[in-house]
Amino acid sequence: MSLTRLKARSSTKVLSTFLILEVVTLGFFLFIPVESSAQVTPDQWLNWANIAWKYYQPGVGVNSIYGIDRAALNWDAVTDWDTGGYILAIIYAHRLGIIGYDGAWGFYDRTTKILNYLKTRELTTNTKNGIPNWPYWAYYWDGRPLYNPEYPYSDWSDSGRLLYALDILRKYDPTFEKDVNQIFNRCKSAYDAMAKELPVSYYGYLSAKGFEAFGYDVTSIISSFENWSGGYTEVEGQMLPSMATTSEPIVHGLLELGLSGNFAEFGRRIYETQKARFNSTGKLTAWSEGGYYPNPGYIYEWILSPPDKWVIKAHDGSILNIKPLMYSKIAFAFLALYGENEYTSALIGASKGLIHDQYGFGQATFEDGVSAISLWEGAELGFYVDKTNQIVLAAAAYAIYGNMIYSLSASTNELAIMRGEAGQVNLNIDLLIGYSSTVSLTLLGLPNNVGSYAFTALEGKPSFTSQLTIIISANAPIGDYTLTIKSIGAGLERKASLILHVQNMPLPLSDVGPNIISAPPRSVYVVLPDYGRGVEYPSHTPKPKGNNVMAALSTDIFASAYILGSFDNGQFEVLDTNGNYISTINPIGKPLFGSEHAIFTVASFWVNTLVKYYDQTGQTLVYITYTEESGVGYHRIIERATGQVLAEITNGERDKGLRDYFVIQSFTDNDGHKVFMVWGVGWKGTYAGAVYFVRYILPNIDTYANSWYVYEWREATTGQSVNSIPDGGDTYSLVSQG
Repeated sequence: MSLTRLKARSSTKVLSTFLILEVVTLGFFLFIPVESSAQVTPDQWLNWANIAWKYYQPGVGVNSIYGIDRAALNWDAVTDWDTGGYILAIIYAHRLGIIGYDGAWGFYDRTTKILNYLKTRELTTNTKNGIPNWPYWAYYWDGRPLYNPEYPYSDWSDSGRLLYALDILRKYDPTFEKDVNQIFNRCKSAYDAMAKELPVSYYGYLSAKGFEAFGYDVTSIISSFENWSGGYTEVEGQMLPSMATTSEPIVHGLLELGLSGNFAEFGRRIYETQKARFNSTGKLTAWSEGGYYPNPGYIYEWILSPPDKWVIKAHDGSILNIKPLMYSKIAFAFLALYGENEYTSALIGASKGLIHDQYGFGQATFEDGVSAISLWEGAELGFYVDKTNQIVLAAAAYAIYGNMIYSLSASTNELAIMRGEAGQVNLNIDLLIGYSSTVSLTLLGLPNNVGSYAFTALEGKPSFTSQLTIIISANAPIGDYTLTIKSIGAGLERKASLILHVQNMPLPLSDVGPNIISAPPRSVYVVLPDYGRGVEYPSHTPKPKGNNVMAALSTDIFASAYILGSFDNGQFEVLDTNGNYISTINPIGKPLFGSEHAIFTVASFWVNTLVKYYDQTGQTLVYITYTEESGVGYHRIIERATGQVLAEITNGERDKGLRDYFVIQSFTDNDGHKVFMVWGVGWKGTYAGAVYFVRYILPNIDTYANSWYVYEWREATTGQSVNSIPDGGDTYSLVSQG
């Protein structure tokens, strides 16, 4: 059996030599189907789709080992036209919910199998016209080339269909973009040559869309077709372009690609032509190309083959005196595209009699509605082919959802917003393929106590834009939230992840003056890290802290005292292990006193449970991390809002005691406490922070408008300050602020 668009091309070339007898002047009507007008219920369409999908079961129409489909149940081979059809069938089955994404023989598994075949299949070793890497005309469904001396190579028609199917795939699921590009690049030298052979015809237009998707300039083909000047021929009251005309390329172009303009208008006329023939003769008319067994094996039913009308030909252009067939694939396509009426109902009524419980839909009936399976007597499996069932799936997907494929993109995947403020994300919803239909937007994962959201456009028809605004509540819990921006339209769901960082409303360091240093008596809690390390004969034994927090050094207490000496009034002083004020059970380190009290604390999360609580709950504006890389320990100071590394120092550098970093920051915590903290990477950094704050910041604190500051301390190299203790004679350098 011969199953190839190459033969369609051959017959077109033969027919193009006929004299065009009639030229008419015609006004053009733009016909752009947007939604199916079929009145059949979605459930009925889904039922037909499930029947059609039976053809693609492993061991039936798909090789159970290699995952390659076969063009007919009695022909274990496939052309690139058929492979493109199978890729589309997988997409439609997934879109309709017939198969899931994951699992054996799911969308991903099937697609991966067929792409692996295309990435590794043997290409022709003999060049065509000196050009290498041509695909063979056909391959067995185990991947071996089918050597056909009459048709050794694939052609522009089969390749064009495969290319546009691959393009639809990468737009439907962008995870396959790399695979698709690899497949294209393997045969690019052949495709370069094919792109120059495209004719101005229905098949040429269809294939041109595939080449166009991969960057080829096919403007002349599209323009010549859309601005057809080759004359028209009247058929059943419809003015058709005087070119070889049948239904097959039309239904593919409309169902799968959503072609518009004159392609769609000419398609409507082709439908109306066949409808008129049915109305005048009662003959079930759905002309196309397809099997005709045993001879000639494959036919083309040309509605118009200038100068002939309603003529059936073999691939070599010879006229056949045989009974016409009503192809069921066209019946379902017409129903999906043009709706339910007496004509399409009659076509579908006859097609229902072609159902096989294991193989899907048979190819055709005669024009009186009697199944044509009798033509395949003794070879009945050949009555069931991929092309029929693929178009049924395409029609069902179109009727239920349309054929729109669109993309959703966001201007950012990470957004930091302060409590009580709002942030925006710009969204683009772009039409990629098909007829545009409504897409709606929503945001998932935003807790009610965190905030609210709004879209400038909650729905629209792609391509359109929308802006998402997220408004954070004044008392929202500080932390990171994983959100999902979701769109849904034409049965296709798209998602964009968004990490939302809810941050404390920063307090300018200048507020530390009235809130901490000059605060009324007993309005501030000074939280000291419980200590004991570094004192040879301690008079104080620290309590266990939990959460992997160590006891502080006595120098951390000295740093606290350095700053406390600048307070105007007496305040509460508590250790971070005092369970009456600081939680010693989960969450360890959380303040237990009221938010009317401000907080002052020193030392990093290594030794201070309060600081570790704020770090772990995402409330600090700047925090520190520690990692070991190739045996070297790194301390890095990071801005929470951006993830930017502000400073880093190794363990070795810190332990030399000649340089360190310290952080001074001020913020409002989740419970409303105003917090002021000073800490360094090591103890010298913490002590240096206390010295610098009292000596250099506090006298001019009203000028410190930012909420956090990172400084580097370096030990003096000469003079009295060479003493291993941070003091006024050392060097302090501002690293960053915000």
